[in-house]
Amino acid sequence: MPLLRGRWTTVSYGDNATTYGATEGEAVSTPINVVSHSGALTGTMDDVTRPLLELAAPPRSNDTTSASRAALAAAVLGFFIVTFDAVVVNVALPSIRTDLGGGISGLQWVVDGYTLMFAALLLAAGAFSDRTGARRAFTIGVATFVAASAACGLAPGLGTLVAARFLQGSAAAVMMPASMAMIGQAYPDPARKARAVAMWAMGGAIASSSGPVLGGLLTVVSWRLIFLIN
Repeated sequence: MPLLRGRWTTVSYGDNATTYGATEGEAVSTPINVVSHSGALTGTMDDVTRPLLELAAPPRSNDTTSASRAALAAAVLGFFIVTFDAVVVNVALPSIRTDLGGGISGLQWVVDGYTLMFAALLLAAGAFSDRTGARRAFTIGVATFVAASAACGLAPGLGTLVAARFLQGSAAAVMMPASMAMIGQAYPDPARKARAVAMWAMGGAIASSSGPVLGGLLTVVSWRLIFLIN
């Protein structure tokens, strides 16, 4: 322990006052004992500093907890719809071909246009999220994704659908890193952050497994619903 020089110091905690330290000019290289006014040994300096630090730490308010949960819910939902739209369209391709026409190459672009833009813009979208802020980037991504989904659902032709899928993939690329950044900001504690990331990953896993099933059910009514549901 480093040497300490100084006078005896009195620290008040609760209803009791305790004294610790060293006499003037005396060098101390052992743990400093804490002594009450009665002179009885009560423990080491940690017994005083630990409760004092706990009192100094600001309590976690309910508003902060609610904001963290809201950020986590938004991040999980965002990851869910990003993954959902990547897998749900496969079961709707026969219906899309019947309604809009087009060959195999056109239908491939309906699927690949989304994943291509998502992969190509993911790193750039991460830098965009860092510069503009996670919440703002996530909001922009969600708004663009919803608009692109509406364009997909209302597309009059295959070309419009492919273009809307390109825009949808670009918005998904913005949403993904922003959602992770939101979790990091909402949960600075490593243990809580690990649990939040696990829940975030669970949203994508559920979307991957349920996407084909939900897509098949929606396609029975209309293939446009797989986009309009967003």
